[in-house]
Amino acid sequence: SEGKTLHNSLALHDALPISNKKAIIFEDEMLTYSKLVVKVGICVRNLQNIGVKEGSRVVLFLPNGIEFAVFMLSFAYIGATLVPLSPALPIVAAAKSIKTAECEIAIASSEYLSKNDFSPYFEKGAVFDAKNFFLGIGDKSLLSFSTTNAKTPFIITMTSGSTGDPKPIVLTQENKIKRAIDGAKDIYGLSNDDVIIAASPMYHSLAQRLVILPLIIGATSVIMRKFTPKSWLSAVQEHKVTFTIAVSSQLDMLLCEELENYDLSSLKCIVSSSALLRLESKKALISRLKCEFHECYGASEIGIATNLSPKDGLSKIGSVGKALPYVDIRIVDGEIEVKTDTLFSGYYKQEAKTKEAMDGEYFKTGDMGRIDDDGFLYYLGRKKEVIITGGINVYPKDIESVLCGIKGVKEATVIGVPDEYFGEAILAVVVADKGVTKRDLQRACAKNLADYQQPLAYEFVEALPKNEMGKLIKHRLNEMFAGYDATKEMRNLMAKRGENG
Repeated sequence: SEGKTLHNSLALHDALPISNKKAIIFEDEMLTYSKLVVKVGICVRNLQNIGVKEGSRVVLFLPNGIEFAVFMLSFAYIGATLVPLSPALPIVAAAKSIKTAECEIAIASSEYLSKNDFSPYFEKGAVFDAKNFFLGIGDKSLLSFSTTNAKTPFIITMTSGSTGDPKPIVLTQENKIKRAIDGAKDIYGLSNDDVIIAASPMYHSLAQRLVILPLIIGATSVIMRKFTPKSWLSAVQEHKVTFTIAVSSQLDMLLCEELENYDLSSLKCIVSSSALLRLESKKALISRLKCEFHECYGASEIGIATNLSPKDGLSKIGSVGKALPYVDIRIVDGEIEVKTDTLFSGYYKQEAKTKEAMDGEYFKTGDMGRIDDDGFLYYLGRKKEVIITGGINVYPKDIESVLCGIKGVKEATVIGVPDEYFGEAILAVVVADKGVTKRDLQRACAKNLADYQQPLAYEFVEALPKNEMGKLIKHRLNEMFAGYDATKEMRNLMAKRGENG
């Protein structure tokens, strides 16, 4: 993949016999490789007609679908930069990201345009309806040449991190290819016989990889509009899906369905990403899906960095696996640092922030972790989320693991809230069945945790705040519980004891 553009890496470029093979499936629509080339040709021509050229930065508000995939390939051909944002994000909320990435043009679905006023953010004539780029006559010769520089920005993906401020992560075509081939095809043994499903939002780098990967190796891509357990299971059965990288929360949701009612025998390998699965969920999925089950650790800036293979899945409980062959991982002052061939190109026009994120050739992930004697990495939580209570560092994951192991607890997390006595006090926020009581939580924590790890307050909620990838948004919890007094009950109890001598 060294030095190649996405354009001249497509399977069809080197394997014309597959031109009538299924390239992309989306609901009732299907494109063969040859029809995909024609559709890309139409889109490229129309993009060039509105002035999109190499180096142009265009924001895209579009739901999952074939059109999104075609836009990615078209931008790769032109050498322009795509800035995909969530189509659920109002234009007012997206304004900071648009400004940060210096977007010159906007393309959006008809539905999005009808609900949002772009005039404060773009000049007249710089906003376009996505459907207009698929009208006209295509060009079948598109795969015959490419002049694009593989190292120019291809996609600027926005990640908010723990602060909510957008971070513009620059990914080149070369980077996307390496992540698809080195970080997926070679690791999981994929070939042009595979059918790969993408069920997460396509504005996120994970789904982008799951669409680009099959098109590079001559396989078939199945795109879902959005994930629901029933629609995912139906798609796997109907299209004989063999492989995917799934968000762990999605896999957890599958266990609520009667998996035995679906024919899932085509599945060869599933990779769980984004967050650790609970051990009970992992065992149940391995038993019921009957395919190879991997877990991984990574980030948008580095791609996938580790792999936990099936043979180690149950013996290395809590681990996210070993470093991939082209990755080196080290722990510096408790923080996970990663050196990898699939490193991002930096934060767009933010040299200081990019430099701050690096320690020589190693990316500082902001995650805390440890590596055991066998080289397996264990994720302990975000560095900014470490709670310092009474001068002692407490890792939320240690407490969350105990809480999530209690019968009837569906989800749990802990945060530190400001406290005059402890500096920070530990607050547990829990989603649980009605029969679960505060006393149940206290007993489990008292039995399994040290004194300094004990939550000083517990709150039951209907749901934890998450993004569209199923990741917990902890800073939202900090906002929800701003000013919360976690030690009030303890102080009242101590005062009563004082009164009683």
